[in-house]
Amino acid sequence: MLRDYYYSQAIFNRFTTIQFDTRGLPDANSMTVTNLILPHGNFDPIGTRQLWMNSSRVDTSARTINLQRYGAKFAYHKHDKAITYWQGNPYDGLEQISQRGLMHSMVEIQDALARNAMLSNPYAMYGQGTGVNFGDINSFGERFSTGILDSIHLGMAYRNVPYASAPTGIAGNIICLCSPGIYHDLVTEASANGNANAFIDVMKYQNAVNIINSEVGTYHNVRFVRTPRAT
Repeated sequence: MLRDYYYSQAIFNRFTTIQFDTRGLPDANSMTVTNLILPHGNFDPIGTRQLWMNSSRVDTSARTINLQRYGAKFAYHKHDKAITYWQGNPYDGLEQISQRGLMHSMVEIQDALARNAMLSNPYAMYGQGTGVNFGDINSFGERFSTGILDSIHLGMAYRNVPYASAPTGIAGNIICLCSPGIYHDLVTEASANGNANAFIDVMKYQNAVNIINSEVGTYHNVRFVRTPRAT
């Protein structure tokens, strides 16, 4: 019940790796993931009759993932109506007890952890890219704008992200998890420029099955998911 509720309400979980461990104690405190780094091409010319040349070397990298446990606990008085209902309806009663607090708390905890994991990404950018933390976002000029959206498309095209070369409609997978303030800034900018119709509301999507939790629309080929948790 907890897992099903989490997947229906969480927002940041689909952008990070989330696993549920119901075995109790974890098997280890950390794990190390290794991978190969392919070499760059050698563009130096060789002699006409040259048979031997220096080899290109493959490098390696490794990252350590720390494992931590989290939990939540709620208590009800024995005369609470939820307890009374649970005694007569064990399964439905347990679900109601969980929904009254435990499920909401679990989503808040896990989604905050997923959000914080996203912010540790090496490409994290604050404001217009000049800041190093949220404290540097303190002026009107650092508000979110369509210029940032276009720059993100450009950056992904240089990194050879397959869809970034020709994004169309909502087919692209560039997703902005934004605060209500960011969405307000973009709507205001579009309205001021006479471009309000450029926003594609989720109700106009051709494939509603793929709508993400709290998604509000598409603008400049970027899908926007609005949530106070992104504040």
